[in-house]
Amino acid sequence: MNHGASFGGSPVDWERLADVVSQSVRADLPLPNALEALAEDCPDQATQSAFRQLAGFISQGMSLQDGLRRLSEAQSRELRAILEASTLCPQPGVGLSRLLKLKRHYQGSLRDLRAAVGYPILCGLVMVAGFPIVLLQWLMGGFSPMLPGGFADIGSTSCATCSPASSSSEMVIQIWVWWLASILFLVIIVLATAVLLVIALEPIRLSSANWIYRMPLVGKYYKTAALSYLAGVMTELLGQGVRMPAALTAAARVSQWPKLKKALEEASRCTAEGIPLAEAMAHHPWMSATFVAFLAESPQNIPLEERFRILCSLFDRHISSLRAVLERNLTGIMLLGLIPALMPVFAWFVAVQSYLAAFSG
Repeated sequence: MNHGASFGGSPVDWERLADVVSQSVRADLPLPNALEALAEDCPDQATQSAFRQLAGFISQGMSLQDGLRRLSEAQSRELRAILEASTLCPQPGVGLSRLLKLKRHYQGSLRDLRAAVGYPILCGLVMVAGFPIVLLQWLMGGFSPMLPGGFADIGSTSCATCSPASSSSEMVIQIWVWWLASILFLVIIVLATAVLLVIALEPIRLSSANWIYRMPLVGKYYKTAALSYLAGVMTELLGQGVRMPAALTAAARVSQWPKLKKALEEASRCTAEGIPLAEAMAHHPWMSATFVAFLAESPQNIPLEERFRILCSLFDRHISSLRAVLERNLTGIMLLGLIPALMPVFAWFVAVQSYLAAFSG
Protein backbone atom coordinates (compact mmCIF):
# COMPACT_ATOMS: atom_id res chain seq x y z
CA MET A 1 0.00 0.00 0.00
CA ASN A 2 1.22 3.51 -0.79
CA HIS A 3 1.25 5.68 2.33
CA GLY A 4 2.10 8.84 0.44
CA ALA A 5 4.71 10.85 2.30
CA SER A 6 7.20 8.73 4.25
CA PHE A 7 8.19 9.55 7.83
CA GLY A 8 11.01 7.36 9.06
CA GLY A 9 9.20 4.12 8.36
CA SER A 10 5.92 5.10 10.05
CA PRO A 11 3.38 2.41 9.09
CA VAL A 12 0.35 4.67 9.50
CA ASP A 13 -1.44 5.96 6.42
CA TRP A 14 -1.54 9.54 7.66
CA GLU A 15 -3.07 10.96 4.49
CA ARG A 16 -6.02 8.59 4.84
CA LEU A 17 -6.42 9.59 8.48
CA ALA A 18 -6.35 13.30 7.58
CA ASP A 19 -8.88 12.84 4.77
CA VAL A 20 -11.26 10.91 7.03
CA VAL A 21 -11.07 13.58 9.73
CA SER A 22 -11.63 16.46 7.29
CA GLN A 23 -14.52 14.71 5.52
CA SER A 24 -16.17 13.77 8.83
CA VAL A 25 -16.00 17.35 10.08
CA ARG A 26 -17.32 18.65 6.75
CA ALA A 27 -20.23 16.18 6.86
CA ASP A 28 -20.95 17.19 10.48
CA LEU A 29 -20.62 13.59 11.71
CA PRO A 30 -19.85 12.79 15.37
CA LEU A 31 -16.10 12.43 15.06
CA PRO A 32 -15.46 9.60 17.59
CA ASN A 33 -18.22 7.44 16.07
CA ALA A 34 -17.07 8.18 12.53
CA LEU A 35 -13.46 7.32 13.37
CA GLU A 36 -14.46 4.07 15.11
CA ALA A 37 -16.66 3.05 12.18
CA LEU A 38 -14.12 3.96 9.52
CA ALA A 39 -11.34 2.19 11.42
CA GLU A 40 -13.00 -1.07 10.46
CA ASP A 41 -12.34 -0.32 6.78
CA CYS A 42 -8.62 0.31 7.26
CA PRO A 43 -6.51 -2.35 5.52
CA ASP A 44 -3.64 -2.23 8.05
CA GLN A 45 -3.56 -2.44 11.84
CA ALA A 46 -1.30 0.58 12.38
CA THR A 47 -3.72 3.01 10.71
CA GLN A 48 -6.66 1.31 12.38
CA SER A 49 -5.00 1.78 15.78
CA ALA A 50 -4.32 5.48 15.07
CA PHE A 51 -8.01 6.00 14.17
CA ARG A 52 -9.13 4.41 17.41
CA GLN A 53 -6.59 6.28 19.53
CA LEU A 54 -7.78 9.60 18.13
CA ALA A 55 -11.41 8.57 18.65
CA GLY A 56 -10.60 7.69 22.26
CA PHE A 57 -8.92 11.05 22.92
CA ILE A 58 -11.90 12.96 21.53
CA SER A 59 -14.36 10.79 23.51
CA GLN A 60 -12.47 11.80 26.67
CA GLY A 61 -13.35 15.43 25.96
CA MET A 62 -10.26 16.54 24.08
CA SER A 63 -10.60 18.84 21.10
CA LEU A 64 -9.49 17.58 17.70
CA GLN A 65 -6.39 19.79 17.96
CA ASP A 66 -5.46 18.38 21.38
CA GLY A 67 -6.13 14.85 20.16
CA LEU A 68 -3.75 15.31 17.23
CA ARG A 69 -1.11 16.76 19.56
CA ARG A 70 -1.45 13.77 21.85
CA LEU A 71 -1.27 11.41 18.90
CA SER A 72 1.90 13.11 17.68
CA GLU A 73 3.84 12.49 20.91
CA ALA A 74 4.87 8.97 19.89
CA GLN A 75 5.79 9.93 16.31
CA SER A 76 9.04 10.98 14.67
CA ARG A 77 10.18 14.60 14.92
CA GLU A 78 9.33 15.27 11.29
CA LEU A 79 5.80 13.90 11.49
CA ARG A 80 5.22 15.46 14.90
CA ALA A 81 6.06 18.88 13.43
CA ILE A 82 3.43 18.43 10.68
CA LEU A 83 0.77 17.20 13.11
CA GLU A 84 1.46 20.13 15.44
CA ALA A 85 1.35 22.58 12.52
CA SER A 86 -2.10 21.26 11.56
CA THR A 87 -3.39 21.92 15.08
CA LEU A 88 -2.85 25.65 14.53
CA CYS A 89 -5.55 25.60 11.83
CA PRO A 90 -9.26 26.13 12.58
CA GLN A 91 -9.85 23.06 10.39
CA PRO A 92 -7.03 20.73 11.49
CA GLY A 93 -8.21 17.81 9.36
CA VAL A 94 -8.09 19.87 6.18
CA GLY A 95 -4.81 21.45 7.22
CA LEU A 96 -3.21 18.09 7.98
CA SER A 97 -4.37 16.62 4.67
CA ARG A 98 -2.90 19.50 2.67
CA LEU A 99 0.35 19.61 4.65
CA LEU A 100 0.87 15.89 4.10
CA LYS A 101 0.26 16.27 0.37
CA LEU A 102 2.80 19.10 0.28
CA LYS A 103 5.28 16.87 2.07
CA ARG A 104 4.66 14.04 -0.40
CA HIS A 105 5.20 16.45 -3.31
CA TYR A 106 8.45 17.70 -1.75
CA GLN A 107 9.77 14.19 -1.19
CA GLY A 108 8.77 13.25 -4.74
CA SER A 109 10.81 16.17 -6.10
CA LEU A 110 13.88 14.96 -4.22
CA ARG A 111 13.38 11.37 -5.38
CA ASP A 112 13.36 12.64 -8.96
CA LEU A 113 17.10 13.17 -8.53
CA ARG A 114 17.48 9.42 -8.95
CA ALA A 115 16.20 9.65 -12.50
CA ALA A 116 18.21 12.83 -13.16
CA VAL A 117 21.59 11.35 -12.18
CA GLY A 118 20.95 7.67 -12.96
CA TYR A 119 22.73 7.58 -16.34
CA PRO A 120 25.71 9.69 -15.17
CA ILE A 121 26.12 7.27 -12.26
CA LEU A 122 26.25 4.39 -14.74
CA CYS A 123 29.03 6.20 -16.62
CA GLY A 124 30.85 6.79 -13.34
CA LEU A 125 30.67 3.12 -12.44
CA VAL A 126 32.18 2.24 -15.83
CA MET A 127 35.10 4.53 -15.01
CA VAL A 128 35.54 3.09 -11.54
CA ALA A 129 35.54 -0.44 -12.96
CA GLY A 130 38.89 0.28 -14.66
CA PHE A 131 40.52 1.46 -11.42
CA PRO A 132 41.40 -1.99 -9.93
CA ILE A 133 42.90 -3.13 -13.25
CA VAL A 134 45.10 -0.05 -13.54
CA LEU A 135 46.18 -0.19 -9.88
CA LEU A 136 47.00 -3.91 -10.07
CA GLN A 137 49.09 -3.50 -13.20
CA TRP A 138 50.91 -0.53 -11.69
CA LEU A 139 51.78 -2.46 -8.52
CA MET A 140 53.03 -5.40 -10.56
CA GLY A 141 55.11 -3.13 -12.85
CA GLY A 142 53.36 -4.54 -15.86
CA PHE A 143 53.56 -1.45 -18.09
CA SER A 144 56.28 -1.31 -20.71
CA PRO A 145 57.37 2.29 -19.89
CA MET A 146 58.39 1.06 -16.42
CA LEU A 147 60.92 -1.43 -17.82
CA PRO A 148 64.61 -0.52 -18.39
CA GLY A 149 64.30 -1.42 -22.05
CA GLY A 150 61.44 1.02 -22.39
CA PHE A 151 63.57 3.79 -20.94
CA ALA A 152 66.37 3.16 -23.42
CA ASP A 153 64.07 3.09 -26.40
CA ILE A 154 62.24 6.24 -25.36
CA GLY A 155 65.47 8.01 -24.49
CA SER A 156 67.05 7.22 -27.85
CA THR A 157 64.13 8.61 -29.80
CA SER A 158 63.29 11.63 -27.73
CA CYS A 159 66.71 13.02 -26.80
CA ALA A 160 69.58 11.71 -28.94
CA THR A 161 72.04 14.35 -27.72
CA CYS A 162 71.41 13.80 -24.02
CA SER A 163 73.35 11.34 -21.87
CA PRO A 164 71.58 8.04 -21.16
CA ALA A 165 71.64 8.66 -17.38
CA SER A 166 69.99 12.11 -17.52
CA SER A 167 67.49 10.98 -20.14
CA SER A 168 66.58 7.93 -18.07
CA SER A 169 66.14 9.94 -14.83
CA GLU A 170 63.96 12.54 -16.55
CA MET A 171 61.82 9.82 -18.04
CA VAL A 172 61.43 8.16 -14.64
CA ILE A 173 60.20 11.47 -13.19
CA GLN A 174 57.75 11.96 -16.07
CA ILE A 175 56.39 8.45 -15.71
CA TRP A 176 55.88 8.78 -11.95
CA VAL A 177 54.18 12.16 -12.35
CA TRP A 178 51.90 10.66 -15.00
CA TRP A 179 51.07 7.71 -12.76
CA LEU A 180 50.37 9.88 -9.72
CA ALA A 181 48.12 12.16 -11.79
CA SER A 182 46.26 9.17 -13.19
CA ILE A 183 45.74 7.61 -9.77
CA LEU A 184 44.67 10.95 -8.28
CA PHE A 185 42.17 11.39 -11.09
CA LEU A 186 40.75 7.92 -10.53
CA VAL A 187 40.45 8.55 -6.77
CA ILE A 188 38.51 11.75 -7.49
CA ILE A 189 36.23 9.81 -9.84
CA VAL A 190 35.62 7.21 -7.11
CA LEU A 191 34.69 9.91 -4.58
CA ALA A 192 32.48 11.72 -7.08
CA THR A 193 30.71 8.50 -7.96
CA ALA A 194 30.21 7.73 -4.27
CA VAL A 195 28.59 11.13 -3.77
CA LEU A 196 26.32 10.56 -6.74
CA LEU A 197 25.38 7.12 -5.42
CA VAL A 198 24.47 8.62 -2.04
CA ILE A 199 22.33 11.23 -3.75
CA ALA A 200 20.63 8.60 -5.87
CA LEU A 201 19.93 6.22 -2.99
CA GLU A 202 19.02 8.61 -0.16
CA PRO A 203 18.00 12.01 -1.59
CA ILE A 204 15.50 12.69 1.22
CA ARG A 205 17.91 12.09 4.11
CA LEU A 206 20.48 14.37 2.49
CA SER A 207 18.01 17.28 2.69
CA SER A 208 19.02 17.79 6.34
CA ALA A 209 22.74 18.22 5.49
CA ASN A 210 23.94 21.78 4.86
CA TRP A 211 26.74 20.70 2.50
CA ILE A 212 24.34 19.34 -0.12
CA TYR A 213 22.94 22.85 -0.64
CA ARG A 214 26.42 24.17 -1.52
CA MET A 215 26.99 21.75 -4.39
CA PRO A 216 26.69 23.10 -7.93
CA LEU A 217 23.37 22.36 -9.66
CA VAL A 218 22.35 19.68 -7.14
CA GLY A 219 22.50 22.22 -4.29
CA LYS A 220 20.36 24.65 -6.25
CA TYR A 221 17.85 21.87 -6.90
CA TYR A 222 17.64 21.07 -3.17
CA LYS A 223 17.35 24.76 -2.28
CA THR A 224 14.55 25.37 -4.79
CA ALA A 225 12.64 22.30 -3.58
CA ALA A 226 12.96 23.47 0.05
CA LEU A 227 11.68 26.95 -0.80
CA SER A 228 8.78 25.52 -2.79
CA TYR A 229 7.81 23.37 0.20
CA LEU A 230 8.11 26.38 2.52
CA ALA A 231 5.91 28.50 0.24
CA GLY A 232 3.28 25.76 0.14
CA VAL A 233 3.25 25.37 3.94
CA MET A 234 2.96 29.13 4.47
CA THR A 235 0.14 29.30 1.90
CA GLU A 236 -1.87 26.72 3.83
CA LEU A 237 -1.23 28.12 7.31
CA LEU A 238 -1.81 31.78 6.44
CA GLY A 239 -4.84 30.82 4.33
CA GLN A 240 -6.42 29.27 7.44
CA GLY A 241 -5.84 32.41 9.47
CA VAL A 242 -2.73 31.40 11.44
CA ARG A 243 -0.76 34.45 12.59
CA MET A 244 2.56 35.09 10.86
CA PRO A 245 4.93 34.41 13.84
CA ALA A 246 3.18 31.11 14.65
CA ALA A 247 3.13 30.11 10.97
CA LEU A 248 6.86 30.81 10.63
CA THR A 249 7.63 28.78 13.75
CA ALA A 250 5.59 25.86 12.41
CA ALA A 251 7.29 26.16 9.00
CA ALA A 252 10.71 26.12 10.71
CA ARG A 253 9.83 22.85 12.44
CA VAL A 254 8.74 21.08 9.26
CA SER A 255 11.70 22.38 7.23
CA GLN A 256 14.55 19.94 6.55
CA TRP A 257 17.21 22.51 5.62
CA PRO A 258 19.03 23.53 8.86
CA LYS A 259 20.01 26.98 7.57
CA LEU A 260 16.45 27.75 6.45
CA LYS A 261 15.09 26.42 9.74
CA LYS A 262 17.26 28.87 11.70
CA ALA A 263 16.33 31.77 9.40
CA LEU A 264 12.60 31.07 9.87
CA GLU A 265 12.98 30.96 13.64
CA GLU A 266 14.69 34.36 13.54
CA ALA A 267 12.01 35.70 11.18
CA SER A 268 9.32 34.51 13.59
CA ARG A 269 10.84 36.56 16.39
CA CYS A 270 11.26 39.59 14.10
CA THR A 271 7.67 39.54 12.82
CA ALA A 272 6.41 39.21 16.39
CA GLU A 273 8.17 42.55 17.04
CA GLY A 274 6.48 44.15 14.01
CA ILE A 275 9.34 43.84 11.50
CA PRO A 276 8.12 43.01 7.95
CA LEU A 277 8.83 39.48 6.78
CA ALA A 278 10.73 40.62 3.66
CA GLU A 279 13.07 42.70 5.81
CA ALA A 280 13.58 39.84 8.25
CA MET A 281 14.57 37.44 5.45
CA ALA A 282 16.55 39.88 3.27
CA HIS A 283 19.71 39.94 5.42
CA HIS A 284 20.46 36.28 4.62
CA PRO A 285 22.82 36.37 1.60
CA TRP A 286 21.95 32.79 0.55
CA MET A 287 18.21 33.51 0.39
CA SER A 288 16.63 33.50 -3.06
CA ALA A 289 16.23 37.03 -4.45
CA THR A 290 12.92 35.96 -6.00
CA PHE A 291 11.64 34.82 -2.61
CA VAL A 292 12.50 38.14 -0.94
CA ALA A 293 11.14 40.22 -3.86
CA PHE A 294 7.74 38.53 -3.72
CA LEU A 295 7.44 39.21 0.02
CA ALA A 296 8.17 42.93 -0.29
CA GLU A 297 5.34 45.42 0.13
CA SER A 298 3.48 46.19 -3.09
CA PRO A 299 0.97 48.92 -4.04
CA GLN A 300 -1.64 46.25 -4.91
CA ASN A 301 -1.65 44.94 -1.30
CA ILE A 302 -1.82 41.32 -2.44
CA PRO A 303 -2.30 39.06 0.61
CA LEU A 304 0.82 37.21 1.70
CA GLU A 305 -0.82 33.82 1.35
CA GLU A 306 -1.52 34.60 -2.32
CA ARG A 307 2.09 35.63 -2.86
CA PHE A 308 3.27 32.39 -1.27
CA ARG A 309 0.92 30.47 -3.56
CA ILE A 310 2.47 32.17 -6.61
CA LEU A 311 5.96 31.46 -5.25
CA CYS A 312 5.14 27.79 -4.75
CA SER A 313 3.98 27.47 -8.37
CA LEU A 314 7.01 29.43 -9.62
CA PHE A 315 9.51 27.28 -7.71
CA ASP A 316 7.80 24.10 -8.90
CA ARG A 317 8.37 25.14 -12.50
CA HIS A 318 11.96 26.06 -11.65
CA ILE A 319 12.48 22.55 -10.21
CA SER A 320 11.39 21.02 -13.52
CA SER A 321 13.86 23.24 -15.39
CA LEU A 322 16.70 22.36 -13.01
CA ARG A 323 15.97 18.67 -13.38
CA ALA A 324 16.32 18.96 -17.17
CA VAL A 325 19.60 20.90 -16.76
CA LEU A 326 20.93 18.27 -14.35
CA GLU A 327 20.17 15.44 -16.74
CA ARG A 328 21.82 17.26 -19.65
CA ASN A 329 24.91 18.64 -17.87
CA LEU A 330 25.76 15.68 -15.68
CA THR A 331 25.54 13.29 -18.58
CA GLY A 332 27.86 15.48 -20.66
CA ILE A 333 30.37 15.87 -17.83
CA MET A 334 30.50 12.17 -17.09
CA LEU A 335 30.85 11.20 -20.76
CA LEU A 336 33.74 13.67 -21.16
CA GLY A 337 35.28 12.18 -18.03
CA LEU A 338 35.39 8.78 -19.70
CA ILE A 339 38.12 9.96 -22.08
CA PRO A 340 40.91 10.67 -19.51
CA ALA A 341 39.69 7.88 -17.23
CA LEU A 342 40.17 5.25 -19.94
CA MET A 343 43.64 6.51 -20.94
CA PRO A 344 45.46 4.26 -18.39
CA VAL A 345 43.41 1.29 -19.59
CA PHE A 346 44.39 2.12 -23.16
CA ALA A 347 48.03 2.25 -22.07
CA TRP A 348 47.63 -1.22 -20.55
CA PHE A 349 46.40 -2.63 -23.85
CA VAL A 350 49.30 -0.94 -25.68
CA ALA A 351 51.71 -2.52 -23.21
CA VAL A 352 50.16 -5.95 -23.74
CA GLN A 353 50.47 -5.51 -27.49
CA SER A 354 54.16 -4.58 -27.16
CA TYR A 355 54.80 -7.62 -24.96
CA LEU A 356 53.16 -9.88 -27.51
CA ALA A 357 55.18 -8.31 -30.32
CA ALA A 358 58.44 -8.71 -28.36
CA PHE A 359 57.58 -12.31 -27.48
CA SER A 360 56.78 -13.22 -31.07
CA GLY A 361 59.93 -11.46 -32.30
